[in-house]
Amino acid sequence: MNNGFVKIVMASGNVHEISDVLLFPELELEQILKLKAQAQENLGGFSSGIGFLGSPGWVFGGVAALGLFESVISNSKIKKGLGLLKEASEKFEEFRKRGKLVPISEIEGIEFPNPSSWHSIQKAKIKIDLKPMGMLEKGEFAGKHKIGRNQIQNGVAEFEATTPFVQFESDFIVVRAAGELRSIRWSSIECYESFIPALSLRANRL
Repeated sequence: MNNGFVKIVMASGNVHEISDVLLFPELELEQILKLKAQAQENLGGFSSGIGFLGSPGWVFGGVAALGLFESVISNSKIKKGLGLLKEASEKFEEFRKRGKLVPISEIEGIEFPNPSSWHSIQKAKIKIDLKPMGMLEKGEFAGKHKIGRNQIQNGVAEFEATTPFVQFESDFIVVRAAGELRSIRWSSIECYESFIPALSLRANRL
């Protein structure tokens, strides 16, 4: 493993040597999180009877269930919140397919076992919905990222960009270890060691 690796030991005793981590475009994640925040603002403390709809377990999943709640709720503010939450969930399902396996050696902060602090600058095709933006914000965004009119279809911009890739908040992290893709439950890790070129060995016991 010339690019370095991270060695983790699970509570079960299983050992994984990770060569790559699946990261995601920060620009797209930011848009989804904005939708989530707007939805939660409208939902307030509304409960489905199963749980608070703004909680992490509901935000990015259960699109069909969200549509069902939306159809039977009469309160306009809650209805709007459910619609936004459903939109965020749909975008998130698409977003999850746009991850990129990044070698350990290209990830800043990988020497520490804190996935939310990992980031890597990568070149990739980005997809951003411009429709929620106002005219001024839309113009500033297009100018900043040099987006031409031919790159915008039905209010959605697709463009090449060199941009940060990050890890979103989740208990499961997708990695490549021993040439295989694996989903690792991060809360079950007992020991974390990084072996990265140009970095001193760091061992962090959780």
